Amino acid sequence: MLILKKSKGGSLARNLFSASALCALIVTQAQASEDWLEGMNEPLVSAITPTRIKKSALEQPVSVTVLDREFILATGASEIAELMAFVPGMARGFRANREQSIAYHGLSSVNPKRMQVLIDGMSIYDAGLSKVDWRHIPLTVNQIERIEITRSPSAAVYGTNSFSGIINFISRKVSEQDNLVLSATRSTDETSRFNIASRFGDADNAIALHYEYQTDTGFKDTKDDSKQHRVKIQHAVSGVNWQSTTQVSYVEDDFDGDHPDEVDQTSSESQDIYLQNQSSWQVRDDLELKVNQYFYQKHSEDNWSSCFHPSFISEEFANLYQQAPEIMAALLAGQIGIQDAAQLPEVAQLAVMNYLSYGGPEAQPVCGSAENYTDQIRKQFELQATWVINDSVKLAAGGYWRQDRLDSNVYLKANGWQNKNALVTFANVEYRVHSDLTFDFALMNEKLAQDKDAFSPRIAVNYKLCQHCSVRFNYSYTEREPGEFEQNGQFKYFIKDIEPNPYQLTQGEYFLSNGSDNQLTSEKMRAWEIGYHYNNWSSGLDLDINFFYQQMTDLINQGVRIEEFIYENDLDADLTGLETELNWQINRNDFIKFNWTQLNWQLKNKHFFNRGLFSAKTQLAGFYAHQFETWQSGFGAVYSDVEEAGELSQLQTYLKKPINLNSYQLILGLNSYYRIDNSVKKYRLAEFDSNWLVSFKAELIW
Repeated sequence: MLILKKSKGGSLARNLFSASALCALIVTQAQASEDWLEGMNEPLVSAITPTRIKKSALEQPVSVTVLDREFILATGASEIAELMAFVPGMARGFRANREQSIAYHGLSSVNPKRMQVLIDGMSIYDAGLSKVDWRHIPLTVNQIERIEITRSPSAAVYGTNSFSGIINFISRKVSEQDNLVLSATRSTDETSRFNIASRFGDADNAIALHYEYQTDTGFKDTKDDSKQHRVKIQHAVSGVNWQSTTQVSYVEDDFDGDHPDEVDQTSSESQDIYLQNQSSWQVRDDLELKVNQYFYQKHSEDNWSSCFHPSFISEEFANLYQQAPEIMAALLAGQIGIQDAAQLPEVAQLAVMNYLSYGGPEAQPVCGSAENYTDQIRKQFELQATWVINDSVKLAAGGYWRQDRLDSNVYLKANGWQNKNALVTFANVEYRVHSDLTFDFALMNEKLAQDKDAFSPRIAVNYKLCQHCSVRFNYSYTEREPGEFEQNGQFKYFIKDIEPNPYQLTQGEYFLSNGSDNQLTSEKMRAWEIGYHYNNWSSGLDLDINFFYQQMTDLINQGVRIEEFIYENDLDADLTGLETELNWQINRNDFIKFNWTQLNWQLKNKHFFNRGLFSAKTQLAGFYAHQFETWQSGFGAVYSDVEEAGELSQLQTYLKKPINLNSYQLILGLNSYYRIDNSVKKYRLAEFDSNWLVSFKAELIW
């Protein structure tokens, strides 16, 4: 038995020794059971995301996790965040209306902004607001074929936002989807889902239609209920040496979400439209061309109302808050009176006189409403060529043009649309010195409209130690450019439709606002990684061990509250970590997935606003799936020791019963979760209120 304990001095060395012992134990057991699956000749696990060139797990230059459709179905997951719990180093949480928040090695999982998220190779990262809107991504769990997670800085192949890693969701092929699927899910937390999907056509020309409706009441102590509609249309057509897939998605959300503590939000809504086309041509046996075209438009709107002191929309209060917020706090706390005004600065004197002119604390509140909107548009056109030059050299090279546009009456200093254009070129070269030694070189250059270039290189070497094992080393330099919200952002709320009042106020700007100073520079990282991989399908075993060291400088702080909205490059950090991931297909009916992560953060020049690390120092996750003759089961466990939140543990059980009924199949599923934690609850890291959550699902497949 291997027991892992917390320790102080020498903990990293002991963890490395423990991982080595675990590796030796597992390999010994696997070799003893090789005859169980003899003759299956299953292919090695492969991924294309880390290099844009398809490689087996043994040849990858970086660490990568692949969640295939079999694993996704085995978990019974209905939310993407449930799957991310089984990825090493992934921090996850939930905001109001169960809005998912996911970050790999995140300095903050509240508003993670350093991880690239792709759908079929195209980014859904909101460059304007510097985040990933997990709630509105145009994809549901049942539309995913596989998820490739690159657990390494990858700006050399996917741009500046790939600072810490990449999640690439790969959609199911239209031709492989079922003719008709109806499903319904109901949970004890009053969350309901209804899905319908259908497919028409043949292998060469097919259309798939998807619709999902979801409603939930959110958390018990928060007014955050929501209703969501998702529509997706896919069309795939192919010829002798070419293929093309077009996807159109629409997401509509009506919910009660995050809002300033001082107001009562009454409604929020959003409408998102996504359009993507992927085409590829096999020009000849050694050359393939790919074109990826992408467009999305996101619109969100908040409507809220509140009653407040009449001075709250005065220019005097706004000026005082900007110049001396501590005096503002003392005034509202009743610590400053008319007799103290003469001792205060002029800006404070004006605010005090304004406050007292309305009657001070005895003033009659006024009530008004606000309408806040944000619009984002992205256009991108990408061209890539993959060329097998000879037996030793493969090349993936290309470039793309991207335009991001942002407009908001709340989050920007400037009025009207703000545009940000980028012209990007990239190349990844694989050079095989001989059958056991491969070098991998990658680089990307991003030319921004502000005449700034971001150059990101990576060099890696992979050496095959034995028939089923390899070691790798890579070095990368990464930069992340600040988004428009970070450079040119602010919070401001314009109050209108003020109800009749004795002060004859009809409109005004709420005093509680703040903004950035437009002086940010890029975030930077130098990273070194050493990894070991064992992959042997005759034994059903896949094991990866990854040790890394990352030096990060000029990180932009996490202050995103209205009163703390002062972005600065004020944080340096060193991160050392060890990640172990095991996948073991023991036999035809039993599968185990296990991962262990140990992180050691060293924060430097830590600023007051850099609260909320929410990155697990220690993380363990395991899942066991078993296939019986007539039903299936899955058992999962997750443990995280999270900075500033405490220890979080969750147990999961999934039971699935397929029933064949003439021309269709009925699948009944029962998923239960049990949470054990002593979290300080500064941030919702669990997705349900009570210790128990039970979900029931029924699905009809034709």
